Amino acid sequence: MSENKSLPKNYFKVIGQCNDDTYCHDYLNCTNCNVNKTLKCFLPDCPCNGEGFLFPIQGDKTCFSHQMQGHLSSVRVYTTRLKRAGQSVQSCIKKNNKIL
Repeated sequence: MSENKSLPKNYFKVIGQCNDDTYCHDYLNCTNCNVNKTLKCFLPDCPCNGEGFLFPIQGDKTCFSHQMQGHLSSVRVYTTRLKRAGQSVQSCIKKNNKIL
């Protein structure tokens, strides 16, 4: 996405994210991103079993992008919506397993 285009009102970028954006960006493998890759998943009962990574979103302390090693995309999760977060991660795991 070029810097000239305006972003939707409800859009928040991951801290350190490059401008090549999609809502399910590949933060772990993108060479243009400067994101913190050390925050392991701390969501209780997350299907990743603590193996995923969380990338904080600018402007919202309850919103993260969640990505697992080997996955080519991430999903948005909220720490205030744990059941929905688990469902999103599970869906991403199933999608990745079909690709492999």
